[in-house]
Amino acid sequence: MKKIKLWEDIWVDNCQLKVRFPRLFNNSLSIDNSLCCFGKWHINIWSWEFKRRREWFEWEKSQVDEFLSVLEGQILKSSWDDKWLWRDAQTCKYPVKFAYEILYNPTPSAFSDMYSVLWDLLIPPSTHCFAWRALQDRIATKQNLLRRSVHLVDFRCVLCGGKEETTSHLLLSCPTTNVVWNSCSKWIRVISVNHFALKEHFEQFYCSWFSKEDNKLWKGVCVSIIWCIWKHKNGVVFNQAKVDASEIFSLTQVQSWVWLKNKVPNVSLSFSN
Repeated sequence: MKKIKLWEDIWVDNCQLKVRFPRLFNNSLSIDNSLCCFGKWHINIWSWEFKRRREWFEWEKSQVDEFLSVLEGQILKSSWDDKWLWRDAQTCKYPVKFAYEILYNPTPSAFSDMYSVLWDLLIPPSTHCFAWRALQDRIATKQNLLRRSVHLVDFRCVLCGGKEETTSHLLLSCPTTNVVWNSCSKWIRVISVNHFALKEHFEQFYCSWFSKEDNKLWKGVCVSIIWCIWKHKNGVVFNQAKVDASEIFSLTQVQSWVWLKNKVPNVSLSFSN
């Protein structure tokens, strides 16, 4: 427990706790300490103790409960020493041959061709960059600003005021943006299930009965939607604009037409839905 850092090391599941619980990490007074600094032993029973910068907001308490539940599910013993385990081997020991095979025979990513498809779309270069950053979860949502140690009072979504503003929530699952996606599906006349993970959502913008060029146009509309959602969100934040799903949808229609008209002169889009 003296060598493992609670927030930094991957010792629970396959994720750093500071990534899984960014708000709790930001509120902790001890962000670089080992496990032994976050509690004490009481007759061979470990009791967790945390020092925080401020009291928890009411809507954060469910995250605190989940965090404590994750920690209490771990088995700790005072007699055990810290040690590294090789997760991919059945013996949990480090085999050089196995590591060599991983390095020289990597498993192909399910999204290996996704970015090459993205850069081939008929959209402006700046939008290529934005879409790439969004797929990488690198846009400046409130959750990502928190990870960069930017202090914000309210981390709720700007468009709905409900859940925490993450990339997937803002662009896909927010009630406001969900209306936009449904409106655009009716407009294009291709109905599908909306994923709540952006990579999977982008990948599903493919139809077997479309030509290659038509699928490129359709994926371009997908990028247009997320770009217009992002612009509208910034308008609400910086220009005190009102949240309006119908305005985002109308802007998406116009934006898509402008982009495609400049790249494909004979393209035809209907503005009726």
